[in-house]
Amino acid sequence: MAAVLAVILVGCAASPPPPPTPLDELLGQPLTDVLETVPQGAALFIQDVSPRVDLAASYQEGSDPAAWTVVAVCADAADLRAVASVEVAVVPRGSLDAVGDTDDRFDGAVECSGRPHGAHL
Repeated sequence: MAAVLAVILVGCAASPPPPPTPLDELLGQPLTDVLETVPQGAALFIQDVSPRVDLAASYQEGSDPAAWTVVAVCADAADLRAVASVEVAVVPRGSLDAVGDTDDRFDGAVECSGRPHGAHL
């Protein structure tokens, strides 16, 4: 009986929480990754910074998030899964290949006031 009880208790153990998602891991990734990770109810601000790669701004609400690359991010927490407020800067997918070295062109691409955790390409 003790062996059966032990098996039942192990089967009911909670699964471990997912690992944290550090902000710098989002850089160069599709906007989809942000949308899938940010907690529901968090304030999310998306900035199209296409002019920084010599393209016209064209992001609109409802745009395909897989077509956009994250180039900068600021949040109120270091783990994207725990944010209440996050701002990301995006450019069209593939546009980074055209500009080569980003040489800090995305520094200051997002407003970090009240969001002390940030990263940029």
